[in-house]
Amino acid sequence: MKPTYNDPQVKLNTNRRGKTDYDIVVYGTRSLRKQLEDTVVAAIRRYMEEKEIGTRKLSRLTGIPKGTISRYRNGTAKYDPDYLCAICIALRLQTCRQRHLFRMLNWKMPDERGRKRNRAYIIREFLDGCFYDESYTVALCNQRLVDAGEVSLTPLFPPKEGK
Repeated sequence: MKPTYNDPQVKLNTNRRGKTDYDIVVYGTRSLRKQLEDTVVAAIRRYMEEKEIGTRKLSRLTGIPKGTISRYRNGTAKYDPDYLCAICIALRLQTCRQRHLFRMLNWKMPDERGRKRNRAYIIREFLDGCFYDESYTVALCNQRLVDAGEVSLTPLFPPKEGK
């Protein structure tokens, strides 16, 4: 049986007005020393705390096992690119924050120009839109991927109608 998620998603960031400071948004500080010391573990932890999301809720939002998320947060597991995409979508991270995470792992963000063009296009659409549109969820992304004949990011899917 495929896991489904019925709880509300992370709220959109509608309370931001005026100018935003890139350093504060991405790194949480203006200190260059602290920015250079930033790690994926620290960044994901910071983003989760900002959204007030714990390991259990992130697991429900993404379909990633709770133990795997705990190991990611403790720095004891190697990140999976699909899981990182799912985390970015579930936390509704801005593109600059997503790029920051991928850059720290020396990965490229999904790109429509590669071999798996269709899959990358769908994932990139959800990464780009999740900050602005509540309908962009991990479950819907997975459904779109499977409908297109591609492999899903995680085992999470939207509930079927009538159930």
